[in-house]
Amino acid sequence: MERILVRFIGAGVQLFARGLGVDAAPGAISKGYAFVEQLVAADAAAVNPVVVGAARSMWSHWRAARLQPAVVAEQLETLIPLLETYGPDRHAITIAFAAAAGSTGISNSRCMIAAQKLAAHIIDQASRAGAFDNQRINRSVCFLLLEGLFGHLLAERRILRDMKFAIEKATAEMQRSQVPLRAAIAA
Repeated sequence: MERILVRFIGAGVQLFARGLGVDAAPGAISKGYAFVEQLVAADAAAVNPVVVGAARSMWSHWRAARLQPAVVAEQLETLIPLLETYGPDRHAITIAFAAAAGSTGISNSRCMIAAQKLAAHIIDQASRAGAFDNQRINRSVCFLLLEGLFGHLLAERRILRDMKFAIEKATAEMQRSQVPLRAAIAA
């Protein structure tokens, strides 16, 4: 469960990096765990509080909703790849950062409203594209999972901004690690 949770957090940090002007390599959002490993290598002191804080916050959010860990894990496995395709763009993240400006803490209504809008956008786009068809996925649970992650990341937006160098470094490393793969495919 911890690995899938860290993978989800890493995917979320990569999405939110768009609001900082840092775009993930193609296919990298689904590799959130590897991204977190690269972040820790770049700046463990800055990264650990965000990842651990997000994990604690989301666990509390899920417990309050009485979700079982197995259900959460199953939904995250299906949800993470959808973030790659339907995740918010740079403009939407920038708007969410601005909407949350001046607020502190995940319980702040401005953070949660912005998080809910981002989560609803992803669920709506994926639904329209039929991404939920023929899959064992619960839209309400996915919304709750996204809301919890995005709410926490919006509450920690200042720390994310302070981590921009580490995010850029981790993103560059993720892109470099894909170069040999692309070359092998092209050959």
